[in-house]
Amino acid sequence: TTTLHAHRGKWPEAAREAAKRLVHEPDDWLARCVVALAAVAAGDPTAAGEQLGKLPDPTQGGPTPAGLLLA
Repeated sequence: TTTLHAHRGKWPEAAREAAKRLVHEPDDWLARCVVALAAVAAGDPTAAGEQLGKLPDPTQGGPTPAGLLLA
């Protein structure tokens, strides 16, 4: 549902679903980028930067292709 909400431009809903995933998978690139994009959409670039700063090292497991598209 995260990506469905994101594709529809429903960023608060997308961020809510992504945040649920981050509780269990804090290194999930897609979820982290969705939360960051939702912050940008809400006019909060500082929060977006904080989320992007939490992205894991791509050489340690790496992002998924979907996560890279949003990064």
